[in-house]
Amino acid sequence: MKKLLIAASLVLLAAGCAPYASVTVPAAPSQTAQNQEPIVPQATYVNAQLGYITQYPANWSVSDPAGTGEDISIEPKDAQPIQCAPSAPGVQPTVVTPTYVHIRDEHMTLAQARKLYTSHFSGINYIEGTTDLNGTTAYVYFDTYGSSSFCGESKTADREFRMYVVPYHTSVITITTDQFQNPAVANSIEGFQFAQSTTEMVTGTAYANAQYGFNITLPVNAQGYRVQSFPSVSEKGAVQIEFQTSADNFKNNNYTRFLSLIAYPVKQWHDRQNDQTLAIRYLGQNSKYAFTAMTYLDSSDAELQNASRALQTFKITN
Repeated sequence: MKKLLIAASLVLLAAGCAPYASVTVPAAPSQTAQNQEPIVPQATYVNAQLGYITQYPANWSVSDPAGTGEDISIEPKDAQPIQCAPSAPGVQPTVVTPTYVHIRDEHMTLAQARKLYTSHFSGINYIEGTTDLNGTTAYVYFDTYGSSSFCGESKTADREFRMYVVPYHTSVITITTDQFQNPAVANSIEGFQFAQSTTEMVTGTAYANAQYGFNITLPVNAQGYRVQSFPSVSEKGAVQIEFQTSADNFKNNNYTRFLSLIAYPVKQWHDRQNDQTLAIRYLGQNSKYAFTAMTYLDSSDAELQNASRALQTFKITN
């Protein structure tokens, strides 16, 4: 799966233009003593259809109900609706479904989106600003006027609601949350980036990668494998090569990751070796790349055994 510059919209659309004044957007939440949670390993979500990647906690889930990649939800696997306290005696409590990370292709132009979200959208006065999402300028909207609430609490910019509008060709992608105070949510959103990725289907057991220069033999699998290569989110400048299996031949984007290789440019790897916190398996290097391997804490014993067998066959070819 931050430098924030904001412009406050006065929602005065005279002659199609809105005046703006410079204000500051509160930064993403950090894990302080008050909100610190156990550190959870991160997984990487790759959306091949729209060409973006982001990170999320490995014990969360990604859902794509339509199977198109255009409407994605990322949330804890055990996420439950929240029952709010009654607003007054005798009033039935309200049940609210939290939105952790929701990413959607809106099929509208940037101009249409900006006009919509600065025009008292859904009865809410949004503040509009800009931020950099890993090289892409996005428009960010939040509500500081208390005109919306979550369980009766004002959705102020530093606590709850935030929506990003990210230009995407002739359309926009929105990233929405009402749980922005959750550091895992903020990390996932701020890790969003467009990146060129490649996807290969492997029907046999032998996999050769001429671009990076290695061979590996995969365990027998009747459904075959999918190999996705994309820029590493956690290791800037490196490439992650992820091996995936699927019980339904990758229908509806259902798959399990069991092994990843990280290809570092040689100079970057030499610098990286000085990091004493590095806890990954070094496989070797050629003239251009150094290779490491990583498995996943949520993998089954069988998946870990398959990864171990595959790594025993890893061979650098050039």
